Amino acid sequence: MDHEQLCSRMKQIESVKIRQRDLRIDRLVTQAESRGEEGDRLFWTIVHDLEHAPKTTNRLQLEALGFEFPTLEEVAQLEADALNHQLHEILNAMALIRVFLCGCEHLSNRRLLEHLIRVVIQEPVPEIPLCLGAREWVDLSKVLDR
Repeated sequence: MDHEQLCSRMKQIESVKIRQRDLRIDRLVTQAESRGEEGDRLFWTIVHDLEHAPKTTNRLQLEALGFEFPTLEEVAQLEADALNHQLHEILNAMALIRVFLCGCEHLSNRRLLEHLIRVVIQEPVPEIPLCLGAREWVDLSKVLDR
């Protein structure tokens, strides 16, 4: 997928996420008002994003954009150049959805790639539109390099 197609796909996905989020927030405001509570949209937006946003994974987010991931068996067979290329592909893809790593300097490239595939991209994350400016920082300082 070229850059223009990727940007177009991201805009489509974001548009759907924004509409769905707005509907869920509207529902929270309506429910609050029906209970006689304050219907302040900003308050219920924060409640939504912290407590009610649906969950997804970074893997599902990236697959929706057309990214594919190697299996752990394939990673084990990669030669150094192919391994480095695959690692950079995944890191760049994660940056697109604003997921960044810290504390990973002690890990070999192979161990880092394995951990990304086995753990990081599989963990549940809130399904929040990227336009909100949210960023996810993943600290890998406690991950052991075998």
